Amino acid sequence: MVTVDGLALAGGELADVAPDDPVAVPVVSTGPPCRGVTVDVEEPGRLSPIRVSSPSLASGYFADEKRTRATFTPDGLRTGDLGFLRDGELYVVGRGDDVLTVAGRNVHAHEIEARIDDHPAVRKGCVVLLDVPADGYRELVVLAELRRRDADHRAFAEQAARVVLTRAGVTLDRCVFVPKGTLPKTPSGKIQRFRCRQLLHQHALEPLAHVVLSG
Repeated sequence: MVTVDGLALAGGELADVAPDDPVAVPVVSTGPPCRGVTVDVEEPGRLSPIRVSSPSLASGYFADEKRTRATFTPDGLRTGDLGFLRDGELYVVGRGDDVLTVAGRNVHAHEIEARIDDHPAVRKGCVVLLDVPADGYRELVVLAELRRRDADHRAFAEQAARVVLTRAGVTLDRCVFVPKGTLPKTPSGKIQRFRCRQLLHQHALEPLAHVVLSG
C-alpha cells in the first residue's frame, strides 16, 4: 500500500505523503499482472486510464463498431479504470466515470464517498457525491440515507463538507437526505450515480431534510 496526496491526485499527480497526513489517500496494490497479460497506463508516472492486453481478450462488442473502436485499441483494452504502475505492480484508484469536474478540479467521488460512508450516522453504502448543473455552473451535492430520521443533519453536512474540502480542495454546496431505500442501485448493490443525478436534477426526490452549505 502507498499513501499519496489526495489534492495532487485530483490533478493526476502522484505525490507520496505520510499515512497520518490530513490529505493522505491510501491506495492498495492489486499486485503484478498474471503471466501473459500486459497492463499499462496511458500516461506513465501519473494517474491515468488503465489498459490491458491479453490473448484471452475479446476482439470487440457484438454488432457495435462504435463501442469497439472506443474500447478495443491497438494499445490494449481500455478498462474504464484509473490507476498507476509502481515497481511492476498496479494500483487502481477508481472508475473513470467516478471522476467529477467541479470548479476546474477533478474530484474522485468514490474516495470521498468512502470517507463520508465511515460516519456513524450514515447507512453503509448509502451515500453518493454528484455534480449537477445549477445556474451556469456545476454544484457539488451529497445524497445520503441516514440511520435515523432525527439525526443531526447540519452536523453531518458540515462533516461531509470538511471531507470534500480536505480531499478535493473544493466546496460542497449542499446535502440532501432521503428516506431509506431511495437511492437507486445495481443488482450488485452499487449506487447508480447517473440515475441519482437525473432524479436530483428533475426534482424527483422527496427529501427528509436539505442543508445548504454555500451560496
